[in-house]
Parts: sequence; C-alpha cells; structure tokens
Amino acid sequence: MVNLSLREKKALGICFVVLLAFLAVQFLLVPALDRKNKLETRITAKEAALSELFQLEKEYQSLEQRTELDKRMISRRDKNFTLFSFLDVLAEKSGVKEKVAYMKPSSRMSETGETTLSLVRVKVESLCLQELVDFMVGIETAGNGVYITSVSLSATGKEKKRLDAVIETETQET
Repeated sequence: MVNLSLREKKALGICFVVLLAFLAVQFLLVPALDRKNKLETRITAKEAALSELFQLEKEYQSLEQRTELDKRMISRRDKNFTLFSFLDVLAEKSGVKEKVAYMKPSSRMSETGETTLSLVRVKVESLCLQELVDFMVGIETAGNGVYITSVSLSATGKEKKRLDAVIETETQET
C-alpha cells in the first residue's frame, strides 16, 4: 500500500469531494432542472390550451343562444314571410323606397347543409347617412331573424355627402 502524507491525503480528499460534487451536479441537478423546465413549459402550454378551451366554450354557448333566438324569431314570424317583401316594406316605411336602385333575391344552402338561406342584395343610391343608418337598424332589429352580412359604401354627390350602398342580407327560410 502507498503511504501518503497528510497534505496529499487532504488534496486527494478535496479532489474526491470536488469529483462527487461535479457528478452530483452533472447527473442529479442538471437533469432535475431540465425536467423542471420541461414541466413548466408543458404547464404553460396546457394553461394556454385550457384558456383557449374556455374561450371556445363561451363562443359555442353564444352561438347556441343565437341559434335558439333565431329559431324562436323564425317560428314567430308570419308564415308567408319573404325576405324580399320584408325589405320592400321596410324601405317604404323608412322612406328610402324611391332610392332603391335594385333588389336581387337569391338563395343558397347553409354551411351545415341543413337549411336554405334566403338572400337579398339591395342597392340604394344617394342616401344621407341617417337614412342609411335608419334603414340598416330597421333590418337588424325587426325581430324576424334577418341579418346584414355585407355593406359596401361609396360617397356620391357634388360634395360627396351622399352615400350609395349595397347591402347584402340573409335569413333562414322556414
């Protein structure tokens, strides 16, 4: 056996302790910290997914409520209701009938393929802003399940203070 001096034994002991500390850090602490970081990343991702899920749930509930409201409105409206005649009468009531350039009716299947949608494109010319707003509010608030899907505006007149508008509307057919 080798005889070592006290100084050499202390140096060897220090080296052994340093080696043990290095191995503990390398094989215990570093993997534990990596695992912790991976778990924190996964938790953050899961929290984001959960938040998105809650947002989608709210959106779904809102769509369900709107669908239920639409069904009730459609069931309450007159059995002879047509979107074209509704818009014609509304234009007369709101005083824009003489400014209607055209009304083009059409229909298409809904995205789900379960129902048919009735569509009417209305072009009105040379309206002041208040007339246009009143007409559009009348469409949306009549309680017949009629919605404006698109509006295209252009300024007209000498001072560009009048508006031409193309309003696309739709409703579910009964």
